[in-house]
Amino acid sequence: MKYFVLLLLCLSNFVQGKSQGKFTWDEQPQLEIADFRSAASEVNNALTTYSITSGSYIEFNYQMSNIEFLFTKNFNAYVKTVFHPSSSVIIAPDSSTAMALLGFGQYHHDLTELYARKLRKDLYENKTPGSSPSFYQSIYEKNQEALALEANQALKDTELGLNKSKLNLLQAQVSLELQTLSEFCQSCKPKKKKR
Repeated sequence: MKYFVLLLLCLSNFVQGKSQGKFTWDEQPQLEIADFRSAASEVNNALTTYSITSGSYIEFNYQMSNIEFLFTKNFNAYVKTVFHPSSSVIIAPDSSTAMALLGFGQYHHDLTELYARKLRKDLYENKTPGSSPSFYQSIYEKNQEALALEANQALKDTELGLNKSKLNLLQAQVSLELQTLSEFCQSCKPKKKKR
């Protein structure tokens, strides 16, 4: 019996800084095996275990003057879903298992973008002219916790992507929610609500 191993390393923010090769969700929505570039990645029939470490995470930072902050309501551009290839690992005994793991990696990447959109929406709805610059902290933490819980449940339910029918169902749900939150994409400007 094979052992299930998952290292979802990227559910929390990485140390900020420029890294070669990382890309945002908008730039490349479909992942490929070649995107999992860690030196630890391996497909080898001598292996008895399989695992994935997803390189998807939410990057959120902004720098602005107090006056800019006072008049900023839309933080969409400051919240990014980033995929970090050199931190992404797929270890599998065969190409079929590797492709199933890749499917889970794609799901996790899309789920991360969904939670980035939820974060953008929460920031937009909760930012007021009197907000302190750290108003986002509890919103961000709540969002990260919910992302981790949902990803871990999907990990269990899909057996790391090996249960393709369950994974396809979860992927369809995420795609639908992404469409529902389309005005909270990174480059979008949310519509003002009429009072």
